[in-house]
Amino acid sequence: MALRGGAMTLAVVGASTAGLVVASPAGASVRGTYTLTYDWGFGPATAHFTLAKHHQFTTDDGNSGTYAYSHHALTLTYATGCLPVYTGTGSPRTGFSGTMACTDGSGGSGTWSTGPVGTATVSPATASSGSTSSGG
Repeated sequence: MALRGGAMTLAVVGASTAGLVVASPAGASVRGTYTLTYDWGFGPATAHFTLAKHHQFTTDDGNSGTYAYSHHALTLTYATGCLPVYTGTGSPRTGFSGTMACTDGSGGSGTWSTGPVGTATVSPATASSGSTSSGG
């Protein structure tokens, strides 16, 4: 088994590959900065988020949390706002899309999408304004 540029190569000699599951290093292929378009029902807004080591993420509108990525499914679990969970599918090359819902009992929900990883340029001046953040 060898790791080359984020892709894992596995050589199986003289054995069946039935039931074999090969995973990439924990979150390595999904890490980076994304442009997030989200809508809590008040019209679309934009923020940027960065998926970093140790399954942590931060947003430029002041939110943070943890993420999980497996088999084209991405879950963002916010530790701020209404504690929303964003679930969606896609890939770092094409972007992701899905739904989100508050978990604090407030009942908020909506939809979200991203562009491909690495297409966002983030600076403190890009933080979104308004009363509703990506964290609900």
